[in-house]
Amino acid sequence: QFFHPLSHGLGKEKGGRLAMILPFSLLTASKGLPTRKYLADHWHIEQVITSHDFARPFFSGATGINECLVIGRRKQEGEKIPPPTQFISLSKNPSEDWDAVRFLYDLEKGKVGDWGQRISWPAEFVENGDWTPAAFYSSELSRCLLDLPKDAPTIHLNDIARIQGTRAIRRDQIKNHGLAHAKKPQPKRALKSHDMHIHTMLTESDTYLEVIRGEEEKGESYFKRKSAQLFICYGWNSHTQAITTVRLRNSVMADQWHPIQVKGTEHREEIERALCAWFNSTLGALGLLSVPSKTMQHFLISAERLRGLHVPDVRDSSIREPLAAVQKAYEKSPLKVLKDA
Repeated sequence: QFFHPLSHGLGKEKGGRLAMILPFSLLTASKGLPTRKYLADHWHIEQVITSHDFARPFFSGATGINECLVIGRRKQEGEKIPPPTQFISLSKNPSEDWDAVRFLYDLEKGKVGDWGQRISWPAEFVENGDWTPAAFYSSELSRCLLDLPKDAPTIHLNDIARIQGTRAIRRDQIKNHGLAHAKKPQPKRALKSHDMHIHTMLTESDTYLEVIRGEEEKGESYFKRKSAQLFICYGWNSHTQAITTVRLRNSVMADQWHPIQVKGTEHREEIERALCAWFNSTLGALGLLSVPSKTMQHFLISAERLRGLHVPDVRDSSIREPLAAVQKAYEKSPLKVLKDA
């Protein structure tokens, strides 16, 4: 955060320019809203470049986080509403100097070509902190959001739920937290697999867990922190796997799934059901397809990207109740894979 006011001071002269590499999460997550507004208040954000290249989601070198490149021009007093911001989503992030030069040459010509996709996003949206296109690879998905009627609001998933990471029940990991896998039936259970045999939104646990003797407090605390009834898959093959999101009757832990813990208790069950229906709908599944992946057929869904994903505002009863009713009515009905839907 120190570099934001520093850039403000260094770029005060007329025509000052800004190029900044930021963590991707600052573009979409609610925690990044102050940063987005600060930048847009002082700079006309000309371009935002994100990498949806699974092998190279970064710009600053071999780092473990997803990054983005923000390019801007210093705002001048009395300046009218600036032109739209260009959001560029790369499917291929240049790895060699020559590739980078070729990409910049295409960009100067106003082309994106086979590097990815681009969309113009209204300046007033950017100034209000709405940098939605960064979350999507497909520019069509962003255009769909622009076309939504005003009475159909969306929110970030992170606004209503805590999204936990996967691999919470690996043997070496849970052992350090007072839990162990069990062969006999136990009250504590887990969902380990995401196989092709899961065809319904309602599913059952497939693994038993037990608390290690003498570590009851630690085990109970870890289970409570990492368990949920609603889960979004970590890996999804859109050609063979019909289900992206499941809901269980009781709270369990999981391995190949992200636990989704709805914030607060009011309407929690309805919100879970509504989100489950949404992410298993064609529109919801297409939203998940915005997550970076090696192919559009099989891809991995990171918790970081999920947090910034737009979903219908299910806090609104007129949106929540119909979705929840659909999930409840069809939770035991087999669904088709996306290509057949």
